[in-house]
Amino acid sequence: MKICDLLKREGDTIIYEYDFGDSWIHTLKLEAVLNSANNTQIPSCIAGQMACPEEDSGGPFLYKPPPGKGKTNIDLDAINSLLRDDDSGV
Repeated sequence: MKICDLLKREGDTIIYEYDFGDSWIHTLKLEAVLNSANNTQIPSCIAGQMACPEEDSGGPFLYKPPPGKGKTNIDLDAINSLLRDDDSGV
């Protein structure tokens, strides 16, 4: 399923559960629809609250960040590079 099939209008929001065992819940919101110079739509991530914990870390109820680590910035450039390179469509 393509994300454009789920998020069609500005303000549309979906909730996504990643890893049914750990139950990480993510909220995705379509902030704006912008067209590029050649009139194609390219998805972009504009914000995120935390970098991801390691796989199988116990989910939001059991996960404890390593000592000295709390919230960290996510790498928006890396995420957007992956989104631009996705040839499966928007």
